[in-house]
Amino acid sequence: MTEFLLIVPLYNFDSDKKLIELSDRLCIRRIHRKEIQRLVYKIPAPDYHEAILSELSSLKYVIEEKVEADSVNAKTLESETISDAFYALTLLKKGYVDIPFSFLFDKKEDLIHSLGCNFGIRYSESPYFLRKGELTDFLRLFKKLQILTIDSYLRFPLREFAHALEINILEEKIVHYVIALESLVFYREDNSIEPAGKVIGIAVGMLLGNNQNERERIKNALYEAHQIRNAMVHGNLKKLKKFTDEKIEHLRVEVEDYLRRVLRKFIDE
Repeated sequence: MTEFLLIVPLYNFDSDKKLIELSDRLCIRRIHRKEIQRLVYKIPAPDYHEAILSELSSLKYVIEEKVEADSVNAKTLESETISDAFYALTLLKKGYVDIPFSFLFDKKEDLIHSLGCNFGIRYSESPYFLRKGELTDFLRLFKKLQILTIDSYLRFPLREFAHALEINILEEKIVHYVIALESLVFYREDNSIEPAGKVIGIAVGMLLGNNQNERERIKNALYEAHQIRNAMVHGNLKKLKKFTDEKIEHLRVEVEDYLRRVLRKFIDE
């Protein structure tokens, strides 16, 4: 086994803590402009260096992990540990953070592999700021996620939640959020219990609502979100047009928050 260093930029992330140690092999740390340039210039595509640097101009932090592997390929850059750190951040609170690029180095600090995605398409939401006072909750969430096995039933809704955060189209975000909630509410059921939207709303309302008014509001919001899910999945554009842009955005915010809270409760069990 050979040891490598995996560096993953945390886009749209900031903190009042320069170094956050998650384990003896994993940390979130502050990065400076000169180091960003050094990383980017090692990518064997000089025509794209300036474009990538421009997109990373506001980068302040990276996740860094020491990894061991027999061989190196794109799979080496897909770290479950880093994914769990990302999930912990997104589940902790609102705010947009992303991991658009990965760099893998050997002990000589030579770039072995890099993996990236398209930039500049979805960074419109509020920046993510992790305060010192939130570190205890963040680390607790991360450790809980680390305990989950790779085939845990929670892995699917976690991926749906993370995937939805990357999408610009509000209706599609809602579809993924609702699918994630369906997988939790109807866990181990062969089929959804009909009417699925109302059942999901009642179940989540009972879990999150502190009083009847809250439970009713959650139930109604999730019923409407499920209607949007059905309209999108079944191509019912006429039904979809009944929802204004303002209504869809309002539902997106509500359903995202409900899913975040439900996932945290399930993970804490």
